[in-house]
Amino acid sequence: MDKYLTLKDSVSAENADARLQKLSVEFNLNKLELEKKEQELATEKMQIKYYVSLAFALVIILIICIIFWQKTVIYNKKLRFQAAQLIAANDVKRSFLRNVNHEVRTPLNAIVGFSGILAGSQEIAPDEKQMMYNSILKNNSVLLKIIDDVLFIANLDGALDKAGYDTIDVNELCNTVIEQVKPLLRKGVSILFDPEQSCGMQISRTELKHVLFNLLHNAAKFTKKGEIKLQYQCDAAAGNIRFSVSDTGQGVPDADAEQIFEQFYKADEFSVGAGLGLSICRIIVNRYGGQIRLDTSYKPGCRFVFTLPLNK
Repeated sequence: MDKYLTLKDSVSAENADARLQKLSVEFNLNKLELEKKEQELATEKMQIKYYVSLAFALVIILIICIIFWQKTVIYNKKLRFQAAQLIAANDVKRSFLRNVNHEVRTPLNAIVGFSGILAGSQEIAPDEKQMMYNSILKNNSVLLKIIDDVLFIANLDGALDKAGYDTIDVNELCNTVIEQVKPLLRKGVSILFDPEQSCGMQISRTELKHVLFNLLHNAAKFTKKGEIKLQYQCDAAAGNIRFSVSDTGQGVPDADAEQIFEQFYKADEFSVGAGLGLSICRIIVNRYGGQIRLDTSYKPGCRFVFTLPLNK
């Protein structure tokens, strides 16, 4: 019995050792499998990090490329814009030289021609002499105006810095300009001034005079009969003054109401002048914070209206 029990215990111990060995083998296998999976997981993590880093680098490169492309596009647009400006400036320069060459030669030829006739001939009737003399004065005035306009445009940048303010009497200045324009009027054309009782304002006397003279000169040039009228309304409460120059001349087509303020533009290509007067008027009026326009509702003829502040 004791042997049997001893043998049984021995068998049980061997079975237990066998199970332990089996469990140990399974444990080691499971451990190896776990280590393998951990290694695979670590490898996958490394691959994910690599791909994420690669994607991030590609995104950065793409962003840099987009920024570079955008800057290149903007730079090319600037280059094209500057090139267009240069071409436009050259076109304006050529147009300017053509206009000035023609417009200066015409009055000069008239002045030289009539001066030669007056100097070389003794048998000229008094009325013919007076006609020639008036023509010389008129062409001299045209020539001086062209020169003044050209000089104003040439000195425009400097003039913007030097524009000053004078305290002026509006009635006195208007009367002065009218006296300068009277010799330019055609026979049968009258010029009227409708003044207020008294009005003073602060502005450059020279520049306001330039605006008024240009507008009245245009009216005299295109009015063959009827009248030219200069008016103003002083609004102290609003702090501004409104001028208007109207005539009974040929008028301006409504389609040209804005274009006539461009440099060198002339609604009538055969008219005398360099096409600078109205553009200069707008430059001066805008400089002082005012506005100028063609009143397209006024018929027949044309009426220019501009508003300026009374004080600086």
